[in-house]
Amino acid sequence: MRAILLLLSSFLLATSINAQQVENEEKQSNWKDKLVLDGNLALRFGTPTLIGGNPQIGYRITDKIVAGAGYSYFLSSTRIGSVRFNDKLHGPTAFTRVLVTDNLFARADYQSLMYVFDSASDAPPQTFGRDRLFLGGGYRYPLGDRVNFTGGLFLDVLDPVARPVFRAGVEAGFGRW
Repeated sequence: MRAILLLLSSFLLATSINAQQVENEEKQSNWKDKLVLDGNLALRFGTPTLIGGNPQIGYRITDKIVAGAGYSYFLSSTRIGSVRFNDKLHGPTAFTRVLVTDNLFARADYQSLMYVFDSASDAPPQTFGRDRLFLGGGYRYPLGDRVNFTGGLFLDVLDPVARPVFRAGVEAGFGRW
């Protein structure tokens, strides 16, 4: 009887040690798989011309929640009559995205942006800051294991006269999303 108890205890101890080792290996090897690339790129040529982007990197906290940060930088140029206006917008961003279903998501984006308006006239550039909080949601369509096409509708709740903004893009993750 004593030998059976000793054998059973040894088996249970070995099983729990092995389970702990597998759990620790998963925690150590999967942090890179939880990184997600996001953001957007803008290119428009003509009047106005717009060049810029908003690269973001996020971390998948759970299978349904991603939070991250990035930086926005956009340059635009337009001509009104004989005067050319060159504008710059830049600043840090933070976001949280929650999967409501397999393909529907809710998202919040906070942006603290600096606007610099400069004309070719003798007037000095005008600079001002503005905070924006976009709330909304959308649909994601998987293009593979680690890439999704996304589209959504967002509203800046800090702007009393804001119009809804439609965004579409491709997101890529180092791991599955």
